Amino acid sequence: MRISDFVGWRKKCLRAPARGGALFAKGETLNRGRCRVNRDVASDAAAAIAHIPNGLFLLTSQYEGRRAAVLVKWVQQCCDQPPMIMVALARGQMIEPVIRDSRMFALCQISPNDRFLMRKFSQPGDLHDDALVSLLTSTAPSGSPIVDRAMSYLDCEVVRHIELDGDHRIYVGQVLSGAVLNRNGEPSNGLGNNGSRR
Repeated sequence: MRISDFVGWRKKCLRAPARGGALFAKGETLNRGRCRVNRDVASDAAAAIAHIPNGLFLLTSQYEGRRAAVLVKWVQQCCDQPPMIMVALARGQMIEPVIRDSRMFALCQISPNDRFLMRKFSQPGDLHDDALVSLLTSTAPSGSPIVDRAMSYLDCEVVRHIELDGDHRIYVGQVLSGAVLNRNGEPSNGLGNNGSRR
């Protein structure tokens, strides 16, 4: 079986309707030819996915005087040479057009004990407000803001933007510079939850 055959077959199986508009009832099996899927598999997969570790980061960017920042949790190094990281960002975030125009972003790792930053960025801000105005910041070589109270930062240039058939987009950034700013905090290594806080 070719990969394209498998992908088409899988989509057909997942789209197949069952009684009452639901795919199938708990414990029921959908059996159509080669397609046999148990509903409990979805909950098992969700439980396994919840064991993937995540962190706590403030994604920032700046373009022509407009600054934006949002909390993100799904960040991973994806390449050694050159060093690259990928960030999952929920669709519709106000930072997206800023990153698109500047092609740059900074990733500031924050402590899970920093309740001020957690509270400040846990709710979506106004599109025209500068959420960083009340914080001490410096500027990375790319022009992206760096929050001074962060534990560390990475300054990145966008090398790839990946559109997914889902609720998040992936931004891959090549690391231009970075530094540890505060050694006192402990990094967040949580499990589960959403990748971008709104």
